[in-house]
Amino acid sequence: MSKSIITRIILIFILLGIIPLVWVNILYFSVEQKENENFSKESLGKLVEEKSTVLSQDLKRVEYEILHLAKLIELTFEKETTSSVYSEAGTISIYIPTPDNITQYQKTTMEKFEEITPLFATARNRLSDMGWIYFITPDNLMFLTPQSNLDSFGYDHNFENDIYYSIATPENNPGRQLLWTTPYTDWLGKGWTITCSYPVYVNDEFLGVLSADVTSKDISSILSDFRLSDSGFAFLIDSSGSVIYHPESEAISRDKGMPLSMNLITENQNKEYESILLDMANGNNDFKNYINNTDGKLHAIAYSNIDYSGWSLGIDVNWDMYKNITGANKNYLLLISFVSIFIFTIIGILLYRLISLPISKLVTHTRTITSGDYSTRIHIGSNDEIGELESAINTMTDSISEYTENMKYKTKEMEAVFNSYPQIMMKIDKDFNILLMNNKGMDIISEPSDTGKEIIGQKCYSSIFNRSDSCENCPLKNKLSSTEEITREITNGTQLHRITSYPITAKSEPVREWVVFNSNITEKYLLEKTLVQREKMAGIGQMMAGVTHELKNPLMVIKGAEHLLKLTVSESVSSKETTDEINEIFHMIDESVTRAENIISNVLDFSRKSTENEELVDINKILEQVLLIESHSMLRSSIIINTKYDNELSRIHGNRDILKQIFINLISNAVQALPKEEPRLDISTRSLGENAVEVRIADNGSGIPKDIMDKIFKPFFSTKGKEGYGLGLWIVKREMDKMGGTIKVISDDEGTEFTLIFNKREGDAHDS
Repeated sequence: MSKSIITRIILIFILLGIIPLVWVNILYFSVEQKENENFSKESLGKLVEEKSTVLSQDLKRVEYEILHLAKLIELTFEKETTSSVYSEAGTISIYIPTPDNITQYQKTTMEKFEEITPLFATARNRLSDMGWIYFITPDNLMFLTPQSNLDSFGYDHNFENDIYYSIATPENNPGRQLLWTTPYTDWLGKGWTITCSYPVYVNDEFLGVLSADVTSKDISSILSDFRLSDSGFAFLIDSSGSVIYHPESEAISRDKGMPLSMNLITENQNKEYESILLDMANGNNDFKNYINNTDGKLHAIAYSNIDYSGWSLGIDVNWDMYKNITGANKNYLLLISFVSIFIFTIIGILLYRLISLPISKLVTHTRTITSGDYSTRIHIGSNDEIGELESAINTMTDSISEYTENMKYKTKEMEAVFNSYPQIMMKIDKDFNILLMNNKGMDIISEPSDTGKEIIGQKCYSSIFNRSDSCENCPLKNKLSSTEEITREITNGTQLHRITSYPITAKSEPVREWVVFNSNITEKYLLEKTLVQREKMAGIGQMMAGVTHELKNPLMVIKGAEHLLKLTVSESVSSKETTDEINEIFHMIDESVTRAENIISNVLDFSRKSTENEELVDINKILEQVLLIESHSMLRSSIIINTKYDNELSRIHGNRDILKQIFINLISNAVQALPKEEPRLDISTRSLGENAVEVRIADNGSGIPKDIMDKIFKPFFSTKGKEGYGLGLWIVKREMDKMGGTIKVISDDEGTEFTLIFNKREGDAHDS
């Protein structure tokens, strides 16, 4: 039967651990409690005395630097300046209320401060653990070190409203004393701050106020002490009980420049605590206990006045907690140390022999397995639970070895399939986080400096489409519980993507992850639409060519017959009046035949297949041909067409088919936007000097809404719903850009006007 290792541990712990420790603790509480209390009281008293001395010295150091720097400023301003041009030394910031209107006095002041900039830097270095040192003049100039961003003041800031300046002005400080402010919120974001301010006079004339800041963090760093731990805190009040520093003040929010206005005496409802605070305010040093109203515990306050300042420093602690921190004397510590060493030495030896050594062997073996070596087996020879664990680990090693080999093969197989996909393939969770992505996908969406690790964990819509939320047509949106394959097409700017998602399902488990295929089908889609359009145009052209060819023969017959009739009539009719009437009829026939021939010529020219290369084309003629093709639908809708062509217009270089497509797209869009009542279409051309040709196409429709004006030239953007592809204006814009031309659009509620400008090239011809 196996021996229980748990029983061994319990017996050893009881015999050699718990009993000696309980006996030592009983001895400690019966003998040391009183001595511990006296020691804690003495320790807390020395601590507050030490901190008050350090704080006093630091405050005096600030005052000394201010007085010393003030004297140097006075001496500098008493002598004539040796500099005529102000230059910033890089260590001081200057606030100027109206930088565009600097007075001569301000320039002189800045020149003087150029000389003493190093003095500011030296004083600041000696107070490196404190805040800013700055000087403010009566005309609102500020010189501050170290260099800082003063934008928070604004150009209309008045320092007379700030306590650190107003406290030392002649009106408020006629005795010209060095003064400390009460806490206020610092303008430059340092939090609660107190300031030492001193007025500077030159030849009995008020020059300004020199100040040095001490933040609450500065005071906190002085007063912090590891001996307090979490048992208490230090605070600082003045002779009226107003807070100079208190940890709770950090949570109080005030506007910049506003005072703290926190008084512990007037805001306190604990009579014992109030009595202690009054004694502190009177400048006394003592140690007293009171019951805290918040936690109901016994607290102690040791306090000491800060000499000459009228301030008092107090340290408030949870008395029981503090005694536990400081209470142990040397004999007790030695006793506990020796007993603990003895007990744990014995326990350590036993545990090492019975437990640690066998377990160490097991751990070493499992680490070997973790590293991928499944060839070794462990043998301990124990007849207890560790022996059973040894057998289980060996069996597990065999199973893991076989399973791992199978998994390696499957993993390589899946990786090959995964990375062979030529577009983006990824695995995402229900929050759209990317869990895995193939190498090609990484290459497609990564910048040169990015790595795959930066993509993993990001939102798919953020990494792929630069969006802040999920795509509108996302196949997973509102269908996260679906277990079927879903395919959607999503537009992203100028790109069209086909997104297909496959849920990763498990028995009786909700879907948590999906495999998503993302294919960019933009070029394919555009190519298909372009080919369809070209096939339509080619079909129309062939049909029109055949029809017009068949019409030519009847026209030739009519023309010949008209000529024979004219000869016959002229020989047989003698009356001049009758001859004139007949000639008028023949003239009408001639004009109609000529007009029909011109129409046929235009149709044949329109249906003629253009070359891939550019050629000299007549813009007016192409517009007439397009209007002829669109005339049937326009007549059916009673559209009024106003054309104004510049007959002196130069021919330009261009592709005939592309120009046809541009004008057809614009005219078709205009026709679709026309109102039912009095629809009107205006088309005009004109020459813009020797460099360009202008085409204007305008309608009197309802116009284009302003909120979509910047989207009309983007592919796949359409206001026609399922009836439109959103490619017409995009093709117009693309082809105009290729030709080096420009397109402008003006639209309001009375209609829309598109203006096309085609730039001429060398060799463009002028029609004769």
